[in-house]
Amino acid sequence: MNPPATLAVPTITCKVSPELDARLSATSRARRTTKSVVVREILEAQLSRGVGRKALRAYDLVKHLVGRLSGPRDLSRQGRHMDDFGE
Repeated sequence: MNPPATLAVPTITCKVSPELDARLSATSRARRTTKSVVVREILEAQLSRGVGRKALRAYDLVKHLVGRLSGPRDLSRQGRHMDDFGE
């Protein structure tokens, strides 16, 4: 979604790493458009996902596995289970 050329739009400035700039340049060249258009589309897509959306925690990704494994409940108190750990 590009703003009309006659409409005054706010301008932002941000610093990016040389690697990110190279990726942005390559993307804009491949799509035959400007860096501004690419950045605008990426921002729009990211921000449209939902403001205030709760960030996932590591637990959220594995909570379906919690309690599924068998074995000692607390390895930190049963050192004998750690004897060959890391070998």
